[in-house]
Amino acid sequence: MNRQIEAYCAQNTAYAPRKNYDILFPLPAGSARWEGLMNATARRIAGQDMANPELWKIFVNQFRIRPDSLNCMWRCEFWGKMMRGACMTQQYTGDDGLYAVLEDSVRDLFTSADDQGRIATYAPEYQFRGWDLWGRKYVLLGLQHFMEICRDEGLKQEIVAVMCRHADILIKELHEQGIQPCDTSNYWLGINSSSILEPMVRLYNITGKQDYLDFATEIVEGGGAKGFDLFSEPLKSDKIPSEYPVVKAYEAMSCFEGLLEYGRATQNEAALTAALTYGRRVLENEISVIGCAGCTHELFDLTRVAQFDEAKAGTIMQETCVTVTWMKFCLQMLSLTGDMALADAMETAYYNSLVGAVNHRNTPHTVKAEEYSYPLPDGHVPEIFPFDSYAPLTPGARGQKQAGCRPITETANYTCCTAIAAAGTALMPNNAAMLSEEGLTVLFYEQGEVAFETPAGQAATLRVTTEYPLSGDISFELTLPKEEEFTLSLRIPAWAKEYGFAGFRDGETSLCDGLLSLTRVWKSGDKCCLALPIKTTMLSSADFTDNDTDPHYCLTHGPLVLAMDTEVFPFDFAQRHTPVADENGTVKATPVAVEGDYALALSVPFTDGTHATFVDYASAGKSWRADLPFACWLRKG
Repeated sequence: MNRQIEAYCAQNTAYAPRKNYDILFPLPAGSARWEGLMNATARRIAGQDMANPELWKIFVNQFRIRPDSLNCMWRCEFWGKMMRGACMTQQYTGDDGLYAVLEDSVRDLFTSADDQGRIATYAPEYQFRGWDLWGRKYVLLGLQHFMEICRDEGLKQEIVAVMCRHADILIKELHEQGIQPCDTSNYWLGINSSSILEPMVRLYNITGKQDYLDFATEIVEGGGAKGFDLFSEPLKSDKIPSEYPVVKAYEAMSCFEGLLEYGRATQNEAALTAALTYGRRVLENEISVIGCAGCTHELFDLTRVAQFDEAKAGTIMQETCVTVTWMKFCLQMLSLTGDMALADAMETAYYNSLVGAVNHRNTPHTVKAEEYSYPLPDGHVPEIFPFDSYAPLTPGARGQKQAGCRPITETANYTCCTAIAAAGTALMPNNAAMLSEEGLTVLFYEQGEVAFETPAGQAATLRVTTEYPLSGDISFELTLPKEEEFTLSLRIPAWAKEYGFAGFRDGETSLCDGLLSLTRVWKSGDKCCLALPIKTTMLSSADFTDNDTDPHYCLTHGPLVLAMDTEVFPFDFAQRHTPVADENGTVKATPVAVEGDYALALSVPFTDGTHATFVDYASAGKSWRADLPFACWLRKG
């Protein structure tokens, strides 16, 4: 096995079983130095809330004051969610200051445990209700991710001891009461509690303690949901996720992330197949053009068709928590299978849904509290967080609700989406290039360079030059000490049905399932170029449903979805228009200059002789003003 892959599985024991199954593996922390949007976004986020030591103290204090006891809420999740994303971000940036803040918070968390090792925002007399196990799950995940960046071996051992006490008391008391995790919550058939499967398997991988694997087995064999076997259903029926008795997207995908970890750890092929089958059905039926699921707030609802339903205009949909969890689930499945359709899905989610959720204007919005369409908890005023929660597809506005918003002090709130989002913004730069047994696989394109070890153990560097995603021209140059035969693989996105490649005549070149693999004897200074023809393309609602009673269209530009933003261009969403397109759906759009911070603006001709200006979806709607709506699905004439 590739020496770097062996080292990864040996050093990060939570992932050790992956060496027996996975095809793609992360590079060591700090291997990539990107220079474009992925880099800028990750570093921007690193300097915001996660670098604030006072906020971390507030998060830890939730475990001392236990505010969720009486109203069964979810402040318990904020610390672990944020810690996971912060650790992933620090893995990319290598920021010493951020590391110090995170280490301090981990040590502070230790002091919040009760005398039996419980770290919870529910007092013992109120435990095993609501979101208690969900929060305890995130305590484990936060600590496990900090272990991956921890520089102090003694502290690592302390973390393991704290996690074991935290898990042991949970398992002991559940067994004493004779209840399954899913019995501890009245929400969503208890799958929120069953999602503790993932960190329990990881804790078994770290410690080798059989009790944790046995507990994970109890969750899997119990089906994960009250009265329903969530984990075996994908193998028993052809039901799509929206047809299950529990359709909460975020929690369901979290359970199947755990099932993948369980399948690897136990060599249970049925578990792996069930999780992969479920994931593919999500991809085929529940993912919108911007890469998220759920047009009925956070629920699977056959999003493939619901995404252009005008009856849902102005409602909350496409939650950031769902986007990030989908990206994480895709990365797990991609690592296991090498299926490039999952990399395509991650890219779509990142450039459209997730980047669109980044609040980059940095000034308080002009919407007044009394104009909000939802009640603010305990009378707190609206706040600007680094990330927004929801995004419309038909006409609507951003900032209309802050998902999972709960008070954390007398004057401050926090939200579930803000806590989770950094895990998505770090996921991309950390995994833009991944290792395989044969060499290096480049999944996502950004200018910069990545250091990697060849199969023979040489230290090599791949330099990438590109303006992707605004341009599809990408060049690569390799540096390595001496000649070596290995494979450099490049993803060809599904939207790039035709592509150009200028490389080498010698060696083997093959294209299979969206992956262009170049196997040859490489030497320092070797170059190759990839040309992905980025075109503006029209999608029609008829492409997604056989019952197209209300025709709509959406425009894409390579991996970017376009939007009509009335802050940029006055537009009557009630009117019907049809862009001028050829038989392949290609639209002759022309770049134009517009005021504001937009990555892309294009003038699009309509069949009635008029034109309209579209911008990239991720930049649209940042005014948060309901009187300046935007949309990516528009009525087709």
